[in-house]
Amino acid sequence: MKKKDMIFDFYIDKSEPGKPLRVCTFCKDKWRNNDRRRLIDHMIGCPKAPKRLKEELLQRDKKDALTKQAATQQKQASQQMAFRAEETNHRRRSRNWISKTEEEYTQRSFSDEEEEHEEGRQRDTITREERENLDRLLIEMIYQCELPISLVMQPSFLAYIKSIRPAYYNYGLPKTNDIANAIVEKIEQRARKVRKQIRGVDFLGERSRSQDASFYEQEGGGGGSSREISYRSQGLSDRQSRDLGIGPSRDTRNLPSPEWVIRERERDRERYSYPSTDPEIAQSRNIVSQSPSPERILRARERAKEARAKARERARERSEPFSDPSDFI
Repeated sequence: MKKKDMIFDFYIDKSEPGKPLRVCTFCKDKWRNNDRRRLIDHMIGCPKAPKRLKEELLQRDKKDALTKQAATQQKQASQQMAFRAEETNHRRRSRNWISKTEEEYTQRSFSDEEEEHEEGRQRDTITREERENLDRLLIEMIYQCELPISLVMQPSFLAYIKSIRPAYYNYGLPKTNDIANAIVEKIEQRARKVRKQIRGVDFLGERSRSQDASFYEQEGGGGGSSREISYRSQGLSDRQSRDLGIGPSRDTRNLPSPEWVIRERERDRERYSYPSTDPEIAQSRNIVSQSPSPERILRARERAKEARAKARERARERSEPFSDPSDFI
C-alpha cells in the first residue's frame, strides 16, 4: 500500500464520491482537488500556518529537487554510455566490412578487370548516325543553356558521359573548336533570318504602304497583328508573350502603333495591378510601360519623313538617284 504523504494530515477531508474537497486546518480555505503540489504550495504560503511547518516543507522540497536532479543525471549518463557502445560496435563492424572488401579486391587479378572492360565495350556500340546526333544535341544544349564550351573538358562531365554511354565517351566528345564554329554558324543563321525579315522595313521600323495594304488584306482587314510589338526584341519568351497577349509578329522589328500602346497599357493596368516579386513576371508586366510613348513614335515618324524629303530634294538638285537608307539594312 502506498504511503500517505504528511501534507494531507493538515487538511480536513470532506470529499464525496467523485467530488474531492479538502479544507485547510489553519485558514479554512477549501480545495476541490487532491493535487499534492498545490496543497504544499498553499501550506507554505498560508498566513496562519506555523513557521516551523513551513521551514520543514521547504527543506523537503529542496531534498526532492536534488533527488530528481541526481536521477536525471544518472539516466542521461546511462543513455550516453549506451550510445557510445553502439557507436563503437558500428565502427567495428564497418572496419571489418572494409577490410573484407579490400581483401576480396586484392585477390582479383588485373586480367579479370580487363576482361570485364572488354565485355562492356563489346556490349555498348554506337553508330555514326548516333554519334552525329549526340554531337548535335550536345552543341544545342551548350548553345541554348549558355554554358561554357570548356564543359566538354571537365572531368566530372566526362565521368557522367562515360557512365551513361561508354561507347560515345570512347569515341570522343566534340572538340572545343568544333563547338565554337557550330555556335557561330547558328548565330549567323539567326542574323541572316532577322535581316531577311526586315528587308521591307526602314530604320525606324515603318512598313511601306503597299506592304501594309497587302498584309492587312491577308489578315482579313483587321490589321492589328502587324502592329504587335516584337516580343523577342524585348527579351520575352513565348510563355511571357502569351501571358501579355502578344503573339509572334511577321515583322519582328516593327514598332507598335500609338493606339496599340494605349490599349495595351490599359490592359496591363487592369490585369496586373498587384505587385510581384518574381523578376520574370515583373519584366513581362512592365513590357508595355517600357514601350515608346505614342507622342514619341509620332515625332520620330515625322522627323523620318522630313529627312527623306530633304534627301530627295538634295538628290534632285545634284541630279543623283535617291537611295533609301532601308536598302542598306
